[in-house]
Amino acid sequence: MSETSICTWILIRIQSSGTILSYTNSVHSLKLVKSNDLEICVKHRCEPLRNSIIYGCFYHICIIWVAQDGHVELYNDGLLNTIIDVNEYHTLSSDGYLTVGNQMTTEESFHGEINSVNIWSRRLASSDMLQMADNCNTDWYGDIIAWRDFKIWNLHHVVIKDADNCGEQ
Repeated sequence: MSETSICTWILIRIQSSGTILSYTNSVHSLKLVKSNDLEICVKHRCEPLRNSIIYGCFYHICIIWVAQDGHVELYNDGLLNTIIDVNEYHTLSSDGYLTVGNQMTTEESFHGEINSVNIWSRRLASSDMLQMADNCNTDWYGDIIAWRDFKIWNLHHVVIKDADNCGEQ
């Protein structure tokens, strides 16, 4: 994939570390993790969110990968927050694995809520991300993975609920 956008709502309940989202293959890893701060990681390089996280509040997060630009962008509540430079024209291959809220060990699992995970095969416009951040109950569905598809998958020990209040603070 030469362009991709990954957007989700997250709520961090407790002060802990964990992987919120990750896409990995044999060459690249792209992760959204909670350590001391919320961080975006490409391979082994991580950059923190530029503003602090308040526990118990929802945040709308989008990760934008554009191979031609040579960087990965992290948007928080519809606004550009962090950029990580990568080599130009590096694409994300489709042979990777998407992990949501979990890694290999309990210590790496995310403690909180993840809502409305969607993945698109294009770069979303800033105005699109602002609209999504204003209202989590919109009909924005990814063309690669759509949140509504999670309801039909058999996910071990995961409860899928409708988004009802993720934008309310």
